[in-house]
Amino acid sequence: MRAHRLSNMFKRPVFYFISACAALFAAALVFYPGWKPVYIVFTAAFSALALLALVSKRSFGYLFFVVFLWLGFWVKASIHFIFTYAYLEPTGVFNFLPAAWDSVLLTSTVGAVGVMLSFSAYRLVRGPALIAGATPASLDAAPAQGRRGWGALLVGLLCLAALNAWLGIHQVGLYPRTVLPWPGNALVAWLINIGSSMLLAVMAYRDVLAGRSLLPTFIVVSLVTVAFSVSMLSRGPFIYQALPLLAAAASLRWQTLGKSKLKLGAAAGYLALLFAFSIFLVNNYRTRIYSDAAPAMPVVQVPSAEQGGIVHALTQNRHLRQVSGLFVDRWIGLEGVMAVAAYPEKSPDLLKSALTERRTLEKTAEFEKISGSDFQALDEAKHQFARLPGPVALFYYSGSRWMVLGGLFALGLVVLGLEAATWLLTRNPLLCALVGMMAANNAAQLSEAPVQLFPTYALTFAMLLAVRVGGRIRFTPKVVFNNAGTK
Repeated sequence: MRAHRLSNMFKRPVFYFISACAALFAAALVFYPGWKPVYIVFTAAFSALALLALVSKRSFGYLFFVVFLWLGFWVKASIHFIFTYAYLEPTGVFNFLPAAWDSVLLTSTVGAVGVMLSFSAYRLVRGPALIAGATPASLDAAPAQGRRGWGALLVGLLCLAALNAWLGIHQVGLYPRTVLPWPGNALVAWLINIGSSMLLAVMAYRDVLAGRSLLPTFIVVSLVTVAFSVSMLSRGPFIYQALPLLAAAASLRWQTLGKSKLKLGAAAGYLALLFAFSIFLVNNYRTRIYSDAAPAMPVVQVPSAEQGGIVHALTQNRHLRQVSGLFVDRWIGLEGVMAVAAYPEKSPDLLKSALTERRTLEKTAEFEKISGSDFQALDEAKHQFARLPGPVALFYYSGSRWMVLGGLFALGLVVLGLEAATWLLTRNPLLCALVGMMAANNAAQLSEAPVQLFPTYALTFAMLLAVRVGGRIRFTPKVVFNNAGTK
């Protein structure tokens, strides 16, 4: 009976979601300026990509990667076809003609197919099922932490956030105000971005195996992510740190807050309020910190005819524009392909240069010129803003859709492989979700000079190895799980 009620509870939101997507597709198809079958194929590819990630339940990282791509391409394109307001990201010399749109959507479709092929290859070699196939009963772990341990960790991480804000060691869009002895800055940045969350994941999993609730984790993660959001001038920590930990717990059906719908609803409301509060704090802090930076104004990208209604509200109302920018336009993808597709000097050498060179103060990133980025006019001695092409656009630097297919195929395997390696080293699904989110985020926002991500991944693997060594301390879990991760 309980399973039946749960099934009905989830069927209704899924029905509403599919209905909303179908309505969005139908409306966007009417307004699509190019050849209609191209948009239909584009929709079919990204729908199949999303369906494969949701139904298979094999990997957190792959699921997050697909969601980012789906938001950055299909959702963004469909909404803009309907409302035709200006894009947040610059699009270079893209002319918005029907043939140009067909080229962009076909190139994006090839990228989606490449990611689907990577998942098929992963299944073919029998990669571990990291969501539904986790078996916590086989793990080794150290004893659970008490309230004092959680309290000490919370105080320590809040102090780290305050110290970073005070010294300006790692803040989005700014060069460090304080340069620590090597590798101090890199270590602080890693701790704020993922290292602290990895420690939280290790402690939380010990509590789970000891039969304790994840409620302390829920409280600590939510408070820490607000502090880190303000400290580093980013709205991302809630998405990239809190969400994967909570997604892992939910997917394995751990009763972190009990079976009470009231408790679950209160927890969801609490998170939503904290997320909104963090956005408010970050936006206000950014306004003060970035006061001398040139505003990111998009080039004219819509017909010059006066528009009203929702379109006028989106383009004129600052608060609605921020909401649109956060939930629709902030996801990387479509604009990058638009800019690169219109760029006349694509070549394999351009791609090679982008993949191998390092960003420096003396050299402007190639995509800044390709996209016509307004960030080129900023004071580079203080600000380090940059537009991101995303993976499809980056591999399309070559001018070849075959390279896009191969590049996205390889990138999908990297995301899946990193998470699989995390599972083999730690047998901790919370860590799998966290590392998977990091890999998915980096892949979805892939930019020039990816080699500069190496220190982050080196520190992450050092942490995973430390967890592997520490996990050899054995104890008998008080809770036994079956193969689906349930009691």
